[in-house]
Amino acid sequence: MDVLQSGEIFFKTHAPLVMLRVNETTLSPQLRAAVNKLNWQFYRLVPGINALASIDPDQPLDAHQRNVFICSNACATTLQQRNLLIDNTQLTPLPALSPYEMLWPLSLADYHYAQPLLIGWQIADHSKDERWQDYQAALDCYLLSQDQKLPLTVRYQRLLESLRRFHDLIEAGDGHLQRK
Repeated sequence: MDVLQSGEIFFKTHAPLVMLRVNETTLSPQLRAAVNKLNWQFYRLVPGINALASIDPDQPLDAHQRNVFICSNACATTLQQRNLLIDNTQLTPLPALSPYEMLWPLSLADYHYAQPLLIGWQIADHSKDERWQDYQAALDCYLLSQDQKLPLTVRYQRLLESLRRFHDLIEAGDGHLQRK
């Protein structure tokens, strides 16, 4: 594996997939032009599901997107066939979660160490907790994102939905999510 340093970018190559460590919040125009000339695409790792997802190279990167991958269309096809790459063009609206499904407590019941806590969680009076269903839905979405039986695009969308729901709870100052 070659390691080259070029300005702000570190290259680690393993053809036909290239990982770039970008220290800036945007991709340079020169890099975008070079990748475009190769007819390759930009991707990022989605850690929650261990797959690559395409990114828009013209949009700013967040701190979690600083390891950027580029690959050829042939490599992307191979990765997608191996269920390691999310094709954003295949994302379709998902059905809403049932508010009474409560997948999270059912999943916790499989773990012996969680069972004593689970009982208290289930019998607690949540009727006065205006954000309880939102919190439960965020946990359920995360749980669905980890379900290997679901298609990768569904898992990715549920992971994004979980993240959005948790962000909404934080913005609302919800007490379920303690920050120091």
